[in-house]
Amino acid sequence: MHRKRIVPAIGLLIWSLSARAQQVESVVGGPDSARLYTAFQDRSTLKHIDSLLVLSMDKRSYPMASSALWDSVPPVVSAEVVRARMKQLDARTPLKLTYNSTIQGFIDLYLNRRREQMARMLGEQAFYFPLFEEALERHNMPQELKYLAIVESALRPDATSRVGAKGLWQFMPATGKQYGLEIDSYVDERCDPKKSTDAACRYLKDLYGIFGDWNLALAAYNSGPGNVRKAIRKSGGAMDFWAISPYLPAETRGYVPAFIAVNYAMAHAHDYKLHPLQPAFDFHAVEAVSLTHPMSFHQLSALLSIPTEQLDYLNPVYKKDYVPGTELTPLPVQLPLGKAGLFYSYEDSIRTLALLANQRELEAERLAAETRKQQPETKYLTHKVRRGESLGRIAAKYDVSVSDIKDWNNLRSSTIHTGQRLAIRTSEPAGQRPQTVPVATKPAESDSAKADTGAVAQTTPTDEALPAEAEPKTVAELQNKKPESSVVYYKVQPGDTLYSIARQYPGISANNIMEWNKIRNAKSLKAGTKLKIHVKG
Repeated sequence: MHRKRIVPAIGLLIWSLSARAQQVESVVGGPDSARLYTAFQDRSTLKHIDSLLVLSMDKRSYPMASSALWDSVPPVVSAEVVRARMKQLDARTPLKLTYNSTIQGFIDLYLNRRREQMARMLGEQAFYFPLFEEALERHNMPQELKYLAIVESALRPDATSRVGAKGLWQFMPATGKQYGLEIDSYVDERCDPKKSTDAACRYLKDLYGIFGDWNLALAAYNSGPGNVRKAIRKSGGAMDFWAISPYLPAETRGYVPAFIAVNYAMAHAHDYKLHPLQPAFDFHAVEAVSLTHPMSFHQLSALLSIPTEQLDYLNPVYKKDYVPGTELTPLPVQLPLGKAGLFYSYEDSIRTLALLANQRELEAERLAAETRKQQPETKYLTHKVRRGESLGRIAAKYDVSVSDIKDWNNLRSSTIHTGQRLAIRTSEPAGQRPQTVPVATKPAESDSAKADTGAVAQTTPTDEALPAEAEPKTVAELQNKKPESSVVYYKVQPGDTLYSIARQYPGISANNIMEWNKIRNAKSLKAGTKLKIHVKG
């Protein structure tokens, strides 16, 4: 929200208009629209503008819908009709919704060339606009400001610009923190629809308090109040957006016209044969619960039978699909309607199951470390060729093949020379070297990937075995848990480990198998051995 902040959505609009300057025949507005394109011919001023829309970076999934929602040919609407409609919209808002050729050009772009995206945003408004409208009402601000999120992010809470602006309202980190949005390794409240909307309202309200004009406040939201003040000075003190527009940054000159065009496009989409694409969720089909213990989306999905895609869609605030809730700082999680009741009915059991899942992950890491200790560590030594030696003689000395030595040294033939140095691969037991055993399963700090598992409740490994009884993994299993068990026998196959065998039997741990078969050392497991397994249910 300062000069270096480039709005991604508006970047597409301006760039697309410039690119099509010589070839587009406007369906709406005729000659008026042609004048718009010449206004943005200088691409050098636009080379740093972001374009989320043109890159199609929308990762969220939506139900399949007929292309008839947007593929139909839009009707031809004269500039006079558009002007009259805009005048009606302007009469119903304190904003200045003017009409000119620049705005007509953006109307063409939204309603004629970006029809599929418009159909999606028309559908998404059912999910986001009730939230926006409630916040604007609470702050006593014009309702039409809700359309700014379309210009900013195309209604994508995970939208990210190249310069770091993020969320529905595209806050830069510093501005977000200034307005109370928390940003850390696991949480980014710029992506929280409710909190970011409240912050955007407060920021816009502050800007309006500075300039006393909503169009100037919008320009300042895009480029920063400093740039707007500078443009006002250069224009001779004018307090009108169109008067100071020539002195504003290029992306800001198109920002306010795009906002005005979106107001028209959303109000008259049906007149252009555009219909909403059904969103994944309705605003009223979501409930919130508070997590007082850390859990991953993967665990919540398994315990409550909710697809992880839905949890990700409803909770974009969590950067790594991981909720770091605690008793002191419980964190909200949005769930599909009906799942909140199930969560609270079995909250204690869910907490227990999550803890057991974390313990199983700890055990898996310990067993994996044990397996690594058994595996040899690859090392290389250097052999200096002596007079009379051949590759065959050297290979026999180190119990390797001639082809191995050739591969390790990139040799094309078997010819070697006295004094030549050859790399020979050897190995030593890994137990002879220090071994670091990872004990935490919280997602990595890097933003390049999202972890699938939750955080562990403990940070040091324990030697205690998990309970011998089968451990339920979902609420449904907890309700239907049966104490009866039967014994089966498993024949160990080459390459098997106690951990890989335990994974084949739900609720069974490697320690269980060791206890039932009186195995003291996991390394002593041999192929062909028959193991006794107590299977529940």
